[in-house]
Formats: sequence, C-alpha cells, structure tokens
Amino acid sequence: MFLWVSGEEIGLYGSESYTRSPLFPLDKTVADLNMDMIGRVKGVADSTDQTPMTGPNSVFVITDNQSKELIAIADEIDRKSKINFDYSLSGRDHPLQLFARSDHYNFVEKDIPVLFFSSGLHSDYHTTGDVIEKLDFSKMELVTRTMYEIGLEVANRKTRPVVDNPFSFWGTKNK
Repeated sequence: MFLWVSGEEIGLYGSESYTRSPLFPLDKTVADLNMDMIGRVKGVADSTDQTPMTGPNSVFVITDNQSKELIAIADEIDRKSKINFDYSLSGRDHPLQLFARSDHYNFVEKDIPVLFFSSGLHSDYHTTGDVIEKLDFSKMELVTRTMYEIGLEVANRKTRPVVDNPFSFWGTKNK
C-alpha cells in the first residue's frame, strides 16, 4: 500500500491520524519505507553539521535498528544497486533528531519497523530557494527503484521482518 500524508511539517498530523484510524490494520502492516526530500544533491553550501547532504549516488537511510532483518534486506538490495546507503544520521540520539522528525515515526511508535530515505537537509531547506530546478530526477529515480526493490523483497517473504528492538521497550531496556 502507498500512503501519502500531509501535516508533517507542523507535527506529523497526517501519519498520526492514519495510525490512530488506519485503513489497513496496523498489526498487518509489515514495514514502513518512508521517503522525504530524495531529489537533491550536495551543493557547495551543504557542508555544515546542520546541512548534511548526500551526493548523486548516495542517500541517507535513517533508522534506529528496530529490525536487524529489515536492515539486512536493505543492505542486500544496496549491494546490488548503484546507490550507496549512508546510515550516519540514524538513531534517537543523533543531534539533528531526523529519526523522530518525519512521518515514519508514528509507525515506529506502533512497533512497525521503518527505513527513512532522504537526501538530507540542504541549504535551501524550508526556503523559497528550494525550487524544482535543483532536483536531480536521476537520483530520485535511483532512490525510488531501490526502495521498490526493498519493498518487493519484504512483500515476497513468507514472514514479516522481526522487530527485535521495539519502541514499546525503549524505556525499559538499553538502546
């Protein structure tokens, strides 16, 4: 199922609404592959800790290791693709807090494993300088095809990815 939601910028309202009243039962939701801002490439101004960006053949994959199995599936697909995954922005403790700032987080809270794909926080982030002419459509296609391959692999498995680090236990066990 593909799900488009709105309200992310003001509080993840669309995904929160969906996870409260899902059209498809959450206990049958196997994984969430989220994408946001996958079409930009690192520019000259994108070189600070606050504007981490990826190049034309890489993408950030943000997770908090909820499912080692889902990450292994992604890594297997990554080895076969032209894109390189960068997990350096992952985790609840990363200073930019990207793991908790996009729509996948409402699925995390329901113990559904996630992978969040993003090119990063370019220097035009949330400004009028963020225009279509700055998108790299080849990169967008590469990221989307790779995400499709991950989704296809997950969908074709007889079992769902094991959630070995569920959100529901984060307060009671070590990260």
